[in-house]
Amino acid sequence: MVVTARTDAGSRMGQAARTRRCRAAALFGAVLCGACSGTSGSPTTSGSTPAVTSPASTTTAGGSDHVPRPQGIVAVQQYEPGHLPVFAGAVFKDSFIAGVELRADWRDVEPQPDQFNWQFVDQVFAEAVASGKFVVLTLVPGFGTPSWVLQSPVVTASFPRQYGPGQGQVAPLPVPWDPTYLSRWFTFLQQVAGRYGTNPAFRMISAAGPTSVSSEMSLPNRTDDIAQWVSLGYTPAQYEGAWNTVFQMYARIFPRQYFSLSLYPGLRIGERRRPDAAESTMTPQAIVSEGLQYKNSFALQTSGLTGAKNGTELYNIVSSSSGAIVTGFQLTTSATNFPAQMGDAASPVGALGLTLQEGLAAHVDFLEVYEADVVDPAMETLLEQTAVQLRR
Repeated sequence: MVVTARTDAGSRMGQAARTRRCRAAALFGAVLCGACSGTSGSPTTSGSTPAVTSPASTTTAGGSDHVPRPQGIVAVQQYEPGHLPVFAGAVFKDSFIAGVELRADWRDVEPQPDQFNWQFVDQVFAEAVASGKFVVLTLVPGFGTPSWVLQSPVVTASFPRQYGPGQGQVAPLPVPWDPTYLSRWFTFLQQVAGRYGTNPAFRMISAAGPTSVSSEMSLPNRTDDIAQWVSLGYTPAQYEGAWNTVFQMYARIFPRQYFSLSLYPGLRIGERRRPDAAESTMTPQAIVSEGLQYKNSFALQTSGLTGAKNGTELYNIVSSSSGAIVTGFQLTTSATNFPAQMGDAASPVGALGLTLQEGLAAHVDFLEVYEADVVDPAMETLLEQTAVQLRR
């Protein structure tokens, strides 16, 4: 069963989500509000959207030239400036690898206004096409935003990076609902679509914008961070409205591709800017409800799959949506390098096996595995077996 509204309170929560969408539309002047009138199907535009022109293709999301579903094992690698090639050659030779996911910060692609570094992206697409793999793009704004984008009138605040490389380092983060920041982000995405949108290997792109460290819908959430978000005017409606705008624009800019939402617990702040622990799950559920308006192009995943612990609310949301929309998981980290985090400190192979079984148990379409595991000869048989099960 797919989550279509806030599952813990039935229709009452569904009505609350619709009310919050309408409030956000008023705040943004650019949010789809078809649910306010009870209409179904493709959302309609209310007000003016950020200044982004449509790409050359006029195909609607899920149209006749829409790409196939992303399915199978996807090898993941982060671009490090100056390090080419991005992926080891073995990745493109492995028959059990269906696709590759290129992760890169926005600042590494557009370091200056209208000055683009396409070289490493072009290389990945060329290798994918030559080897018959598909490509997933994960382009990271938030902390990965170029410094020139953060100039006035964009509102920023300083937060520590909550996880990943540079964890704990304080850096400027654009406020997720800032309209100038989002408009500049969408303008950049249009450049991406203009270059790669018609490439048959381009299968999916990670939805991002109201994000921080990665494409996950995560925001800094320590006690001090929560106080700062309250002072910045955060409400669930504003945050959900930003995601609604993101979904609208991704569907418009990438009409042939799937776009994926990577779930993360919401900030524990209520509509009245008071502590509200329920928002940890209510906010993600409301955002999923927004994404399901684009179910022919919407994909749902989490990016923290491990054999050590699962069964969380967010895992269950992905699992319950399998079969109705495209679903998947990204592994938390490499089992080769960090087996204890993946469930078996004594055996990297055992850790990866436990983790992949957790993914398969949810009947998802794809599993995103870090390159270090993909090129480890000890993992080959396990990955081949998993690939076969994902194709069923």
